[in-house]
Amino acid sequence: GRPPLMFAILAGRLEFMSMLFADPRADISQEDNYARTPLILAVVKSQVPAAQLLLQDPRIDPNLQDGQGCTPLHRAVEKAHDEMIKLLLEHSDVYPNIPEGYLESLIHWAAQKGHLEALQLLMADPRIHVGREDMFHWTALHWVARQGYLDLAEFLVADQRINVNIMGNHGETPLHIAAEEGHEDVVRVPLETEGID
Repeated sequence: GRPPLMFAILAGRLEFMSMLFADPRADISQEDNYARTPLILAVVKSQVPAAQLLLQDPRIDPNLQDGQGCTPLHRAVEKAHDEMIKLLLEHSDVYPNIPEGYLESLIHWAAQKGHLEALQLLMADPRIHVGREDMFHWTALHWVARQGYLDLAEFLVADQRINVNIMGNHGETPLHIAAEEGHEDVVRVPLETEGID
């Protein structure tokens, strides 16, 4: 079942949410059957005003993970919901480097899904670990190379913090992956960059 706060979020009923917040008996962090917190539900359902209201309450932990190990920020990146990503990143208690189950960071998610704007927002946040590796020792650039996202490849390679020569578990660099996948336009991006070995 869903707690009353969840119904208020789904309906966009901010006044009812405020009433629940004022009631000391109300459990405003109760999860639903999918282990989603109220904030995660607000993100998933694109309820920006509800998310804003939730983030104002000190009882809300903006880093709680759902049953799949995802935080509200993971879900915002997954949906490429730029307004929600900005809102969450502006909150000082949001920790943007929590990995999900496969050790993938938020920039991995944005890279895999081809969400350039989300990737730009994340990379602009000084708290983000841009060179984070997943369980395969792949960075965001490895995933961009695999998927063939030219605009994301250009964006990442232009960032001085990105190591274009980093190798995965089997010694594969992003350049190797792009070539193997037949993404010739993406292969040219790192080749035109200084520092390629």
